[in-house]
Amino acid sequence: MSLSGHVTDRLVSTSIAHPKRVLWVVAIVTAITATGFVRVAVDTDPENMLADTHPVRVLNAEVRATFGIGDMIAVGLSDPGGATMVTEERLDAVVRLHDEIVATDGVLADQTVSLALAAPDGVDDAEAFATRLAADPLLGGNVLTADGETAALFVALDDGDVATDVHETIRSLVDADTDLAELDVAIAGLPLAQQAFGQQMFVQMALFAPLAGLLIFALMWFFFRRLGLVVPAMLLSMLTVVWTMGLLTGTGNTLHIMSS
Repeated sequence: MSLSGHVTDRLVSTSIAHPKRVLWVVAIVTAITATGFVRVAVDTDPENMLADTHPVRVLNAEVRATFGIGDMIAVGLSDPGGATMVTEERLDAVVRLHDEIVATDGVLADQTVSLALAAPDGVDDAEAFATRLAADPLLGGNVLTADGETAALFVALDDGDVATDVHETIRSLVDADTDLAELDVAIAGLPLAQQAFGQQMFVQMALFAPLAGLLIFALMWFFFRRLGLVVPAMLLSMLTVVWTMGLLTGTGNTLHIMSS
């Protein structure tokens, strides 16, 4: 008999001879590994599905560094009835919104772009300002559409993880401004999409993992018709998950889509 076979036989015979000790050891190990969940850190970035050294990630990092590309979300403001944004009140409101957004934690003020860059002190003549803005090679057509119906702000973030918080802050700022509250607001960007994707993955996991366990339980019951066989197998599966994920999170590893 091989060494591994001998060890296995010895382990099985010992477990059968001392069941209470085995159960106590299992309970203690489970309690210890379960404490690792206290340190759980969720990572919803799909980019981390690839290794840091993967050629695609390396190239992407080089391009972002070369062109100074960071995490950014875009905010679009338009009148639901199609009315123009080119009025002194609305343009000034966009300038105020810009100033409030760049004062938010996690926002890079020097990289955030909107029509406020061309009117830091407000707008006196809306039509003249729109004409001057349209002639700007960088801002024209980007922060205010040619038809004047939509204004945009491009908000730079120091970290994509703050995208959801900044999104909620912008919504609250718009709702609190009487000149903007009546407008349609659209907020989008890769950081928001990544977080939404990751969150939905975990929601689906939380929903379908128990359903999969229930299906396995039902199939085993259908085949064996004995709880004495089915329940220990299900308990073993649960303990395996607790031990593995507890050790994973307890040793400082993030809970990512792939690891989950």
